[in-house]
Amino acid sequence: MKATQTLALIAAAIWSTAALAHDGMGPHGGRLADTGTHHLELVVTKDKIDVFVSTKASAPIAANDLTGLAIIVANGASTRIALAASGEKLTGQASAPLADDAKTIVRVKLADGQTIQASFDEAASAR
Repeated sequence: MKATQTLALIAAAIWSTAALAHDGMGPHGGRLADTGTHHLELVVTKDKIDVFVSTKASAPIAANDLTGLAIIVANGASTRIALAASGEKLTGQASAPLADDAKTIVRVKLADGQTIQASFDEAASAR
């Protein structure tokens, strides 16, 4: 019980400081979030998460020097999914299908060491 409460508090703290998703869709069919210095686009399929990173001017950033983490919150539980470079994006595999109403927090460490993050209130589905 204590671990669940701790995870909930961590998620709430991250959520309250993360950039929020735009209303628009990105070029890959996902939801966009403005982190202040960059844009993150979240694309969710049944059990996979893809994150595309771009500059404020929407120029894509190569993912080969990036790392990331997605925290999925659904049905009162949170799941952490490591994101690794795969071509032009960061990608991660979930161990089970992701809920359509899941909330997602994405944190990305850039090549210069800067960390950016954003929260998405609903799945950014390209199903």
